Amino acid sequence: MEGMEGMEGIEGMERMAGKEPPPAPLAGSLYAALAGHCRLRRRRQGGDGSLVLLAEAAFPADFPGFAGHFPGRPVLPAVVQLALVRHLAEEALGLPLWPESCSRIKFKGMVRPAEALCLRLELTAAEGGGWQAVFALQRPEGEMVASGGIRFTAAGR
Repeated sequence: MEGMEGMEGIEGMERMAGKEPPPAPLAGSLYAALAGHCRLRRRRQGGDGSLVLLAEAAFPADFPGFAGHFPGRPVLPAVVQLALVRHLAEEALGLPLWPESCSRIKFKGMVRPAEALCLRLELTAAEGGGWQAVFALQRPEGEMVASGGIRFTAAGR
């Protein structure tokens, strides 16, 4: 699918599940396009050493993630929502990450073009190395869209 480099179907999901290294973000790729649609609003250190991030995101109708999903009634794919979590974690830590495993991932609502989203992400050091991310993706009024946990390791390690 055009504009979906590094995120295509089952292969993209396998990358998110950590079965193979994620491709390096390329200029013009869907993953690289996330940066222009997500804005960090607050960053604070938790008392337990965790890093808590609050961000906002919105994707216009011409965002490449909507292409073909679904014609006439576009919905932001779940894999793009997970990539948004990874993108924010990479921005916060300042290094490329590899999703190693996912837990308790739930998708509870559809995301349409131009809908405002609020992302809360808590990163903690994981036992044995890497980082555990717990996220909640919500609409501004509090309706849950997606939530869960992702364990990341530094890419290339």
